[in-house]
Amino acid sequence: MILSTLETQRNEIRHLLEDRIQGHFDKNFVDLSKRCRVEADLDKWRPEVKEIWDQKKGNRENWFSIYFDNEFVCSFSMDRKPAEVELIFLKNLTRMYEDKEIYFDLNEYIIRDELKRIENEKKQDAFNKQLENERPEVKQVIKELNETA
Repeated sequence: MILSTLETQRNEIRHLLEDRIQGHFDKNFVDLSKRCRVEADLDKWRPEVKEIWDQKKGNRENWFSIYFDNEFVCSFSMDRKPAEVELIFLKNLTRMYEDKEIYFDLNEYIIRDELKRIENEKKQDAFNKQLENERPEVKQVIKELNETA
């Protein structure tokens, strides 16, 4: 009984994402059906957690979370109106985009990763230059430490 209810509620949320919230985005650019994941708290938390136990027993509304590109966006109970869920989702998604936690253009993830790689290389180069200026015995100890790490 609970499983069918969970699946029904999960489908309602997917429908909200794909029909109502998708309207805010060009589907060719940001396809929410492919980039969002819906998870029920009942599926991801241990039953020993009081809130989960209350949900299992039906004493509390089921809670769900939405993830965009595997990043947590929001969570809400099923007693929220669709417009409230839409507002919570869009508000958090906008903040995450502005903070560069997520990107709408998938190419931006590639650029971000490349920039991180370049930054790490620069740090390593600076470290190596610093090593060149150290005494030989200090160089040897640092070299050995790096090899064991």
